[in-house]
Amino acid sequence: MSPEQLQQFEEMKRTIEHLRTVTDVSFIAELKRRLNVVAPQDIRLSDLFDVDTGGVTDQQVIKYNITTQIWENANDIDT
Repeated sequence: MSPEQLQQFEEMKRTIEHLRTVTDVSFIAELKRRLNVVAPQDIRLSDLFDVDTGGVTDQQVIKYNITTQIWENANDIDT
């Protein structure tokens, strides 16, 4: 890491540590909206560009298809 990158990292780290102390929920929500931040609990497999969940049925898993380079639902025949 270059000295400039290290300095930027340290500044970002301090900013994040400061934001962790903020208790104003509306401020945090506005900041997330402005930064277009998606909370981890808001992410679904179907939101990912390399995952196809179309036609999924109960008890299926996702497996990588090397030909299409996409994760697809499939029966788990290994069990």
